[in-house]
Amino acid sequence: MGLSMSGQAIIFLASALGGAVLGILFDALRAIRKLVRHKTAATAAEDALFWIVATLLMFWLLMQINDGAFRFYPLLGAVLGVVLYVMTLSKLVIKMLVAALCVIFLPVKKAKMGLKWGLKCVKIKVTILRRHMKRRRANAEADEKDGHAN
Repeated sequence: MGLSMSGQAIIFLASALGGAVLGILFDALRAIRKLVRHKTAATAAEDALFWIVATLLMFWLLMQINDGAFRFYPLLGAVLGVVLYVMTLSKLVIKMLVAALCVIFLPVKKAKMGLKWGLKCVKIKVTILRRHMKRRRANAEADEKDGHAN
């Protein structure tokens, strides 16, 4: 039994919405990459994770709205949703996400800088203490040798 036109239209629009959601998720990943430097391996891992999530999301969506039946028009709807999102809202969403992530990352960055400064101070103190202990040990050994020599 086939689907009615209105049923197919709902599936198409839901797929387009799913495609737009994938576009937002990818823009979130792009916003994070603008703020945090990534090495090639990390970028590849993030991309692989994104595509796994995207595949699972679209599979779940098709299971919910289309009883898991694979047809061409939901795929076309998802592609259209991504394209429309990228052409209209993507730049604005990235700017908003970067601004929101800056609010989150700025305190983390400041705390990291403070921690680095604190660790540097501790390292300097430990180095001074080691030198002092070496000198005391060397002086004690020299005093011990002098004591045995007399």
